[in-house]
Amino acid sequence: MLVGAGIIVVAAFASVLLLWLCGRDVIPRNRVVGIRLPALLASDAAWRAGHSAAVGPAGAGALVGALVFAVSALGRSDSVVEPILVVIVMIGALGWAAVVAVRAARHAPSDSQREAVDHTRDARPLASVEITRSGGLILAAIVAWAPPVIVAVHRLLHPVLPTRVPSHWTFDGRIDDSVPAVTAFWVCLGVGALGAAAVTAFVVFVGDDIGRVSGSIGLGSLTVLTGSFALMWITAVTAAETPSTSVFLLVPVGVLIGALVFVLATIRRPV
Repeated sequence: MLVGAGIIVVAAFASVLLLWLCGRDVIPRNRVVGIRLPALLASDAAWRAGHSAAVGPAGAGALVGALVFAVSALGRSDSVVEPILVVIVMIGALGWAAVVAVRAARHAPSDSQREAVDHTRDARPLASVEITRSGGLILAAIVAWAPPVIVAVHRLLHPVLPTRVPSHWTFDGRIDDSVPAVTAFWVCLGVGALGAAAVTAFVVFVGDDIGRVSGSIGLGSLTVLTGSFALMWITAVTAAETPSTSVFLLVPVGVLIGALVFVLATIRRPV
C-alpha cells in the first residue's frame, strides 16, 4: 500500500514541476503536456498565467500528500486508509489547481497576436471571459452526486453495522483484510463526495470551456473512479455478512453513472 502511495506522491511533485515549467514558458503552449483546457490554450499569456497560478494549489496538495505518506512510513503502517487519503488529497489539489488555472487564464492580458491553436475536433471558441454552462453540464454535475447519496441513504437504512468490514480481497476473491466499519463508511463517502465536488467545481468555474469530448471523458472517468470506490461501502457491508460477495459487485453501477455523466456533459448549447 505504501509503495503505491509513494508513487502517487512522486507523480504529484513531478506534476508541480511540469506546471512551473509551463508557467515559465520553458514548455510553450501545446496540446500534449500541461493543463490543456481551452481557456489556457487561448493565448501564450493565458498559458503562462494559468500554469503559474496552478503551481500553488498543486504544490500544497503534493506537500500534504507527502506528509501523510511520511507519517505512514514512519509508523510502518500497512493500512489501506493512508494511501486512500493520499489519493483524496491529490484529486482535490489537482481539481483546485485546474479551477484556479482557468480563472487566472481568463484574466490574463491578451497577446498582441492571438493565434488560434489547431483544434480539429472542436470548433468552439477557445475561451471567453463569460462562463457559460449548458444544461447537459448542469445535469452531469447533479448525476455525479449519485454515488455518495446512495452510500448515505444506505447508511441511514442500515443503522446497525458489523464491527469490521472487508477492505481487501485477494486475486482469487478471498477476503484478507478488514477495517472498522465506521472508518470505511467515512472514507468511502468522502472519496465519493470529493469526486462529485470536483465535477461540480469544473461545471461552475469552467463551464462550457471544458472540452466537449476530452473534458466530458475526464468528468465521466472521475465519476467512475470515485463513485465506484464510494459504492465499495455497500459491497463491504454485504461481504461482512456474505463473504462470497464479489469485490466487483457494484462496479457496474459506478461505470453506468460515470457513463451517464459523460453523455450529459457532451450535450452543449450551439455556438
